[in-house]
Amino acid sequence: MSCVNAAILRTSKIVYREAYDIIVKTNRFVCVTLPRFTDFHYLVDGWRIPIVTTNDVCIRQFRGYVLSITIPTEFAPATFSIPSAAPQAKPFRFIVLFRDLHLFCGRLASRRVYLGSPEARIEMTVTVAPMLTEPHITPRYDHFEGFFSEKTQQDLLQPLRRIRGLEAVEVRGAVSRSIATVIEDSLTRGQWTDANEVLDDVTAAIGFGEACLSENNLLTASEVWFETLYSFRTINASVYDSLQGEDRQGFLHKLAEQYIVVRLNMLRYSVIRRKTVPKILDLERVGFELSRAMEDIDKGKWFRRFQWTPCGQQKARVLFQFATCFESSDTSLEDIILAIGQWLEPTPEDGGIVEEEPHIPMLRDILVNGVCRTELERLLALRG
Repeated sequence: MSCVNAAILRTSKIVYREAYDIIVKTNRFVCVTLPRFTDFHYLVDGWRIPIVTTNDVCIRQFRGYVLSITIPTEFAPATFSIPSAAPQAKPFRFIVLFRDLHLFCGRLASRRVYLGSPEARIEMTVTVAPMLTEPHITPRYDHFEGFFSEKTQQDLLQPLRRIRGLEAVEVRGAVSRSIATVIEDSLTRGQWTDANEVLDDVTAAIGFGEACLSENNLLTASEVWFETLYSFRTINASVYDSLQGEDRQGFLHKLAEQYIVVRLNMLRYSVIRRKTVPKILDLERVGFELSRAMEDIDKGKWFRRFQWTPCGQQKARVLFQFATCFESSDTSLEDIILAIGQWLEPTPEDGGIVEEEPHIPMLRDILVNGVCRTELERLLALRG
């Protein structure tokens, strides 16, 4: 019987370890465990969060996780769609790449609209570098200790800060106690209790979505803006009475302007998507999206007890964005003129439309004089 050369075995082991290191450090696998007897798994199944695997055998065998997130099965399921299911049901587990963790956290945060009743007491356990702290068959993970610096710890935990209002959070593992405490306090703190923080969070989300859009990452941009719209619903449900000592009207006017921006960005995404996926959208759909935004801001539907009608400048921005939507489309000039006309008609003498910027009157020129497409293109070029 021939013997295997020991040098070959050592070389193979070194190559394997180097490849393993690259895979783990580059992809940063995260293991998430959720109660299956609730509708938590729809956060993943129904919202297009990229998943590496849900195979329980593979999940157990693989140990190279940089982060482990667990919501225990003991929390009260009274607000869920399947409250009678057995709590002993096996948990729903999956692996996600760290780069997509913000999507899961955003979805979980948006579900607080649904989970916001006192009965939904959600707890969470987060383990940093479980590969270093949990028992293993082999000690091949020890050399990862230098990888989990405090900077890496902060980066890994940052997406979780989108979540608020949890009953209890424990951050453990290979993590600085000071970093863990900050995350624990952040996740258990009530959502939307500080007006400036609300505006900062919404502004940051809008900026992140626009950055994704500029990089042609349409899916992530739309996800971020969709979650931001959900945030407005959360604010609607909880924030008004908690803003003690703030100028509520001033705050709400600023928030309303942010709301317009998000709705217009969603409209912009729809049009860009139409350009990449032909015929998925038409003029009526774009008009419908604009109609919803205008109806919300005109009638104050998006925030309880707050009636607000946008000024002429804000209406002008909406109308101008509507024209922008057809910049590179195959929509006929006649349809564009008709569509713009429908929105100019309610306020033909609105000074804000005429006075905001010199090029705004061109919108009315398009309607009244039927200028050619080159004029529309010139109008759109001036927008920059």
